[in-house]
This record gives sequence, structure tokens and C-alpha cells, in this order.
Amino acid sequence: MSATKGFTLIELMVAIAIMAVVFGVIITSSSAVKQGSRDTTRKSDLAKIQTALEEYHADQISYPSGTLSSGDSISSGGHTYLSSIPADPSQGTATPYCYTAFKADGVTTGCDNTDPSQANHCQSYGVYAQLENPPTSPPPPSYSCGGNTYNYSVGPQ
Repeated sequence: MSATKGFTLIELMVAIAIMAVVFGVIITSSSAVKQGSRDTTRKSDLAKIQTALEEYHADQISYPSGTLSSGDSISSGGHTYLSSIPADPSQGTATPYCYTAFKADGVTTGCDNTDPSQANHCQSYGVYAQLENPPTSPPPPSYSCGGNTYNYSVGPQ
């Protein structure tokens, strides 16, 4: 009987299988952590936009009309409320944030802040983002804006 040193084929296969499972768990959890981090950034970005819009409204008695895109500023009369609308944290592949202004009823778009009667001024808004991991209970509502569908929004405080 010779005493050989080393591992059998079965022992090597078991070790490789265990390592594959461990790496799979690490990769999966890493992806979920990154998605959660991007979702947190999205919520923070929308909160910054919301704050700037509320400051704008306090000064202008209406919200901005039209659209706001990544890189745009929120400003009026020489006062800047937000120097640059942030971009979605997913690198170019994500649905961009979307802003929609509404008349006082909170539903009708096409408001006009130049109307002297203020009847058509923008008195409400929605800012929308697409979360990668939205809550499942209760299911998130679906919002349509700019031809895209979103699952997270902020509005007037």
C-alpha cells in the first residue's frame, strides 16, 4: 500500500462547487447593493429637485411651466434655485427623470404662468423616476411622463 499525497478528483470537484456557490452569492448580493444605492440616489435627487421647486413656488407663486431635463437649471429673475438637474445614476441606460407641471386641479397639463388672471398658472407638479427595486407591498403606482413609465414620484409638499 503506497501512501499518496494529494486530493482525489471528487474532493477537488466539491471544493470547486463550494467556491462557485460562494462567488455566485457574492455577485448577486453585490448587484442588489448597487441597485439599492442607485435607488437611494434617485430618491435623494428627486428630493433636491422638489426643494428647489418649492423655493421657486414660494418666490414666483407658481411652479415652472414646460419641461425640465438633466443639466437644466431651475431659475427665474436672476435667482437660481437649482443649478443643474441631476442625471439618473445609471450610466446612460436608465429612464431619465421627468417633470410635469399641472394646473390647480393637479391633473391638467398645459399651464401658462403668463396668464394675468393666474387661473392657468402651474400650481402642482410631478417629478418622476424609475426605481430598479421598487417596494412590492403595496405595489408601486405607475406614472406616465414624457412617453416613459415610472414607479416613483414626488410632488408639492
